[in-house]
Amino acid sequence: MPCNIGYKNITRIRVAPKLPQEFKEKVKAPKIDKTLLDNMGVEDTVFIDWLTGLDINPLFEEALNRTLRAIGYTGNAKFQISNGELAIKAQFMTPKEKQQLETAAKNVGERFQIEVLAIIAQLLDYTTMTSNKVIGGKKTTIVEGEKNESADVHRYLSVAVGSNGNGVLTFEHFESKSVLKEERAKLMLLAQKFGIKIRFSEEHESGQPIATGVEHHDFLKQR
Repeated sequence: MPCNIGYKNITRIRVAPKLPQEFKEKVKAPKIDKTLLDNMGVEDTVFIDWLTGLDINPLFEEALNRTLRAIGYTGNAKFQISNGELAIKAQFMTPKEKQQLETAAKNVGERFQIEVLAIIAQLLDYTTMTSNKVIGGKKTTIVEGEKNESADVHRYLSVAVGSNGNGVLTFEHFESKSVLKEERAKLMLLAQKFGIKIRFSEEHESGQPIATGVEHHDFLKQR
């Protein structure tokens, strides 16, 4: 993207590392409470009921499977989901083997967060694609999403995260500021449900109502 259709919001973010832990150190993702929902400004009661009852464990399993396929991991470490957390079980005999396991854990942990973010976007009805690019000399993984809310203009979502955890969250092609705000709030609530910690810093919002007759869709297919 980007383009000037509808309203958009671009926010610099930091995604806290989520590295695999030993089984004894796992902590479940925090629950969603009513106060948090009120603070985020989400008034969609159907969404709130669905979010409250959402079982995230099967989705964590899917994210882990996607992660291991994406990085082609063939080592001896065993990664699994236990009580809502990514865990690693492995043995090592030498310092070199320990270093290899630490590198594998870091790579799996970073990609796992990306796959969870992609699943979150899919839960919000976005069709997604994930790619790797070098931005500013650093490897950046990008999740892009396209959502068909209108036959003429589709919504766009992008989460770009570097290996240092710094990134950019982008929403585009929204018909109003209020709809954009609620969509971002839903994404943040889902991230909190999944235990993904996202901190905001710089934020820029701009745009105007979508003009009649404007068409913009199927942009992910053009990648």
